Amino acid sequence: MGRKHVPKGAVVPAKEKKFDDVLQYLPETFTIEEAEARFKQMFPEDWDHIEKRYSQHERLAKPGKGHPMPPPKKWFSSVFGEYAKKQGKNIA
Repeated sequence: MGRKHVPKGAVVPAKEKKFDDVLQYLPETFTIEEAEARFKQMFPEDWDHIEKRYSQHERLAKPGKGHPMPPPKKWFSSVFGEYAKKQGKNIA
């Protein structure tokens, strides 16, 4: 029996559209914490999906070994931060 794997596919489906929706409600200069709070408020099921995917990685990782997904807050900070910068938004 082979090793189990985390399902492939998007962590957040249609994330660009959802990130655009979040950016509309943020001030010109914002913090990642404000963006995260707005994302959780607008898309709670997607935040749950991010946490679920991370826990799957944690559960299937061998003891003492890492896995490719960072913790949910760090994942969001990285992915959303890159997207916001591409859109020309200022992150404090």
